[in-house]
Amino acid sequence: MNIAEYKLDLFREIDKLPEDSLIEVKKLITQLKSKPSAVITTAQAEQLNIGREFMQEYHETFNT
Repeated sequence: MNIAEYKLDLFREIDKLPEDSLIEVKKLITQLKSKPSAVITTAQAEQLNIGREFMQEYHETFNT
């Protein structure tokens, strides 16, 4: 099943729900949109930045 088929299937299921359930679905969607997919700390972000800089230097050194 590709993403378009999956979305269509979800829309069909939502269409069958009673009105009060639609309100709950809307609340769930709002929660999902506001929830970050990944949360990292400042220290983790700094480590990622150091790793990226190292890989750039490595690439420049050995691939020239």
